[in-house]
Amino acid sequence: MFIKLGILAAALVVGGMIFANEIDMFFPTTSAALTDSLKTDVTNFGNNATDAVEERIDESFNEIVNRTTSTISDQMTKMGEEISIELTVVRESTEQVMGTLYDTITAIHL
Repeated sequence: MFIKLGILAAALVVGGMIFANEIDMFFPTTSAALTDSLKTDVTNFGNNATDAVEERIDESFNEIVNRTTSTISDQMTKMGEEISIELTVVRESTEQVMGTLYDTITAIHL
């Protein structure tokens, strides 16, 4: 039993030595006042997580706005081109009707 506990303790010590930098990165203010330092570390960790989530949401929102703006702009351009084509067709058709009407009126007066 003591051999197993010794092996577990050795594994924890070796793990602590190997991952000391990572532990310091996650809990940088750990000191003799354990409760205060852990509270500070947890608060800092929460703030970092919150900042990361806010940044991700902002990036997603900006991407949505950019895509929407691009789509609306493309659709407006497309509609403008279609309206221009339709106006050209209406103008040509009106010119043709006016020409026919002019020819008819000219033929009647002659």
